[in-house]
Amino acid sequence: MIMRPIYLVAVLALGAPHPASAAPDLDAQRAETYSTLGMQLAAEERFAEALDEFRRAEQLIEHVSLPGVLYGNIGFCLVKLGRDREALAAFRAGEARSESADMRARLARNAREIEARLFARLTVRCDVEATVAVGETPPVPCPVKRRLLEAGRYTLRGQSTEGISTVGEVDLVAGSSSEFDLSFPAGLRVESTAPGIVRVDDEPRGRTPLELADLDVGSHRVVVEPDDGLPWEATIEARPGRWVEVDARPEPAPEDGMVWVYVGIGAAAVAGIAAVWLVSVDEPAPVMRVTVEE
Repeated sequence: MIMRPIYLVAVLALGAPHPASAAPDLDAQRAETYSTLGMQLAAEERFAEALDEFRRAEQLIEHVSLPGVLYGNIGFCLVKLGRDREALAAFRAGEARSESADMRARLARNAREIEARLFARLTVRCDVEATVAVGETPPVPCPVKRRLLEAGRYTLRGQSTEGISTVGEVDLVAGSSSEFDLSFPAGLRVESTAPGIVRVDDEPRGRTPLELADLDVGSHRVVVEPDDGLPWEATIEARPGRWVEVDARPEPAPEDGMVWVYVGIGAAAVAGIAAVWLVSVDEPAPVMRVTVEE
């Protein structure tokens, strides 16, 4: 879209007296003089000089009948001079002060054209209810829709409503629109009636009590191996941004047990004789008799 000069409209607009008075006072006359001279210079494409005259009129802005037009002319000259950021501020100032809906629309359109050149737009979606901080800005609810940002690399810091965090990075290019899907891990908390090692999918992850906030989403096998007792296990289903609470209750080791004891004699010493005894831990081992054939 081509930005059209506003000063062509301003020739007639600034000729009207200030609405607060039937006859323009001295400041209003000076503002009109500066503005008229600025428009003449702009028509001759002497934009730096025109800008100086419009800036003089701006010092008397309270006496300008149509301030939106003046700010539009300032912005137009700044664009021609390659000073887009200043032009953007001028167009936005004019949009805020203009009393004409048509002029506000024109100034807003010019501002959007500059924003499209200078900035990037970013949309962030989350797979859970969460907040997102883009760069150093405060966190806001996700999704973030078409946020206007300077070009560059940004770190995205998300936090689910249950307090599970995730981080992402995105590179933004001026004049472009980017979309980013921020995925959250699951969390796991394990408590146990008997202290011990926690394994997740056969991988040791720490001792009880244990809290993990980097669990992959999906099904997992959780095993608690107590220091004294029998292993306890369960299968869990982990969801993004949510905690899974596990309360393990391992069974104690049996007080009485049976132990297999293997006793053998090598063939070099005694030909083909071996015995296997099942011994109770509470009873003395029986005498083992071996007969050797001559």
